[in-house]
Amino acid sequence: MKILVAISGSEYAFNALKSACRIAMAIRVYVDALYVDNSCMYCPELTRWPKITEKIEKERDTFSNTVITKAIDIGVQIGISIDCVTSAGIPTDEIANFIYENGIYKMLVIGHGRELIFSNSIVKTIILNSKIPVLVTNADFCARKILIAIEYEKYDIALKSIAFLRKMMEASFTIIVVYPNVEDEFLRYGYIADVLKMNNSASIKEMKDFVYTNGAKVLERVRQTLLALDITNINTVMKEGEWASEVINEAKQHDLLIVNKQSSSTNIINSYVNRLLSEPSLNIIFLPQENWKNSVSMPLS
Repeated sequence: MKILVAISGSEYAFNALKSACRIAMAIRVYVDALYVDNSCMYCPELTRWPKITEKIEKERDTFSNTVITKAIDIGVQIGISIDCVTSAGIPTDEIANFIYENGIYKMLVIGHGRELIFSNSIVKTIILNSKIPVLVTNADFCARKILIAIEYEKYDIALKSIAFLRKMMEASFTIIVVYPNVEDEFLRYGYIADVLKMNNSASIKEMKDFVYTNGAKVLERVRQTLLALDITNINTVMKEGEWASEVINEAKQHDLLIVNKQSSSTNIINSYVNRLLSEPSLNIIFLPQENWKNSVSMPLS
């Protein structure tokens, strides 16, 4: 089994490659680097520059060789062999098709920056359509403290996709469950329903007890799921407040954050993910959609 790193030639991408190499060495798997030449996206019809094809042909091979050479050098410096592959086309399609055709990858790694090749929209598209966990980072880091953020939805199948992390013997895992501020929820829905007595103390206390108890149950179920995967160095945290804010604050105290990327019932990245991606200091693994267990992986056309 291998880790696939999509490299664009940016420093973000090379930092991501270094991090992938460190993870690969810890869990004893190999690394492949995929460089996608997207020059086909800049054709004369779009740019109104008749000679752009000639210019691209002159520069493409030089840049591609430079990227591949640097990727191989990174592997040598860290002490792991990197197999490099080049492709041409639209990055989202090429990456998805490459993963589908090979079927040997445990995780996809992307360097997330502002460069054109892996822009924000492209990164989100890759995250949304990936059938394997996606690590998004712009840093060279070692994953010693890992935070797992859980929402109130099915998570068992998604968590199984990171079972390979159990080989990271030196890493500690923390599970965080965030439950809503009950007073704020009562106030919000009280105004919506025009029911002014919704904020009475007895009702608030009853609801607080309910959400806390439910959160504690979710926390314990997640802990048991991880134990079943032989992930044993586990801590637990419960927070009250807005989910994204609390997760971001806690994640800043960790090296790596693991989250669900979307609702299991939709094919849309939720607002939480957008918030997380806006935090450049976070290194995040987005888990595949839970209901993919019964789906058939198909290449993008």
